[in-house]
Amino acid sequence: MKKLDTYTKVFLGIFIIFLSSCVKDDDTTFSESDVTENDIASSLAMISTLNYFKINSLTNTETDCCFSFVYPLTLKYNTGVKMKVYNYDGLIETVNNQSADFNLMGIEFPVKIIPQGSNITFLINDEVELINLLNSCNIPTLRNDFDMYVETCFKVEFPIVVYDKNEKEVNISNQEGLDTFLDDQGVNYQPDFKFPINLLVTPDYKLNKVSSYYEFYEIINDCRVKCPGVDFDIVTGTYNLFGFIPYYDYKDDYKISLIVDGDVVKDIVDNDFFSWYFTPGVYEVCIEITTPDCPTGMIMCKELIADTICPDGFNVNYVPLGLNIYEFIPPPPPPVGSEVNSSEILFVVNDEIIVDQVVDQGPFSRYFAPGTYDVCFQVITSNCPDGVRSCEQLVVTPICPTISFTYINSDPYGGGAHLFTPTVAGQVEGSELIEWSLDGSFVRNGGQSDSLDFVLNVGANNTVCAKIVTQWCPDGVEYCTNIYVP
Repeated sequence: MKKLDTYTKVFLGIFIIFLSSCVKDDDTTFSESDVTENDIASSLAMISTLNYFKINSLTNTETDCCFSFVYPLTLKYNTGVKMKVYNYDGLIETVNNQSADFNLMGIEFPVKIIPQGSNITFLINDEVELINLLNSCNIPTLRNDFDMYVETCFKVEFPIVVYDKNEKEVNISNQEGLDTFLDDQGVNYQPDFKFPINLLVTPDYKLNKVSSYYEFYEIINDCRVKCPGVDFDIVTGTYNLFGFIPYYDYKDDYKISLIVDGDVVKDIVDNDFFSWYFTPGVYEVCIEITTPDCPTGMIMCKELIADTICPDGFNVNYVPLGLNIYEFIPPPPPPVGSEVNSSEILFVVNDEIIVDQVVDQGPFSRYFAPGTYDVCFQVITSNCPDGVRSCEQLVVTPICPTISFTYINSDPYGGGAHLFTPTVAGQVEGSELIEWSLDGSFVRNGGQSDSLDFVLNVGANNTVCAKIVTQWCPDGVEYCTNIYVP
């Protein structure tokens, strides 16, 4: 910065005398050497910090902040004048005595801070560390305030020039270009405007020429009144029923909405706790406030993750009823609330859903042919859309009847003709046929009570078999005997 000319020095000397009369002598001091020196860089993080103290000074004390400065602090004005502040009261008076022509724009690093509730001193060495401190304390930075209020409380009149993180000038022609620029600069970048810029401020979008960050924050502070800030906490309940605790000053003419992934899902009538159910997934959840003085609305958004929650602890229970019929007892449906109303239980056999089996109406019975089966219940809910299975192995053994037969030689001349009479007992319906064979070759079928006559081989051993197949014994049961005919 060029050396100040004599006129400027005289003017600043008079202004300093005036300002000093408004501030306690033991809280702050000016130095003549400070008037001509300019060795403190601008600090947007410091401007945000002091503005936070300013807007909260009427209701908060130093202990209400999450940290305290270790004094003295050396601050610099936009004119190049430096001031040394010795305590919190002096800092607040200095902040409140700023004007459009004489406002704070830098702080001498490093500074020391003490976290609230601690006696340990930490060193803040530069702008980046101060921004990190503000973020950890939930103190809005210039970037936070700009992102919140642009396009809602004010619009930027383009084109504008901004400095990037490498302090190079960048021409911006529209809001979309500014949004892209800010994203490219990273989350800790603070909007570094080349003043003056023009802002169109709601509700009538009146043109305001802004020549400093002090004037910029005057508009933002007015926005805080016209467009109330909104914040909320998300409370995780059971079965993905999430609760929302909003924080805002509610008035009857406010319109407040819950927005999920861009869609309004609920209008909120006050600032009470409310809840909403979410199926598994990742959502952008926002609360928006629209007021007569802030027609475009204020919005705060957060990410919400609804996990997949599948029921557990259920088994496959069944009891045999006989004749290869088994009764199955479905698991109880999972508990659901008024919003969680989706629940389905499927019956699965060997990884195939049995679509014709109604499961959710209580116990049911089903026939199984002999074999080995994986029988499962699959529970699907709105919180577990892919479902979860519990399986058991079912081994079904055949239920076979007993079969035998008697025979007599029916040939009056002692030849090969024989009459066979079967005897069947056990699990049969009575309509099954008996397959007769001789020496492995099919002879004929007959009923269970039919005596059959057929000719055996004379002078040889004859193997005669009778086989019966039933519903419960699909592979059948066979009885054979060896008959020698002389």
